[in-house]
Amino acid sequence: MVVLAVVVLLGWTVYERVLLVEGCLVKKHKFKTERMPLVGISKINFHYHAVVGFIAVWEFVDTAGNTLLINAKAIGIKKLIMGLEEKLPGFSKTEFDRKFREGDVEDSIDVWKSP
Repeated sequence: MVVLAVVVLLGWTVYERVLLVEGCLVKKHKFKTERMPLVGISKINFHYHAVVGFIAVWEFVDTAGNTLLINAKAIGIKKLIMGLEEKLPGFSKTEFDRKFREGDVEDSIDVWKSP
């Protein structure tokens, strides 16, 4: 039982997790926490490659040009995207889904830009 608890704890700390906390995008991965205030985000891109398995990353860029990359399979990503629809004017998951369907097996999508 103790071994199972240790494995679960280590797995939880190794996997990438994302959430919205007090107006900030927060990424936790391997004992490291990164934050980006939502008010500072200038654009959001989505990059993917689907030839040898689906690999994708969300790229958040702030007004100073700093980037925060989040794995598309990160724990909490769906809830994060739903939260961005409420917090960022003009951000739309429906529009992202449309652009994704129109893409190729390898693509970069300009998802959102600050108005």
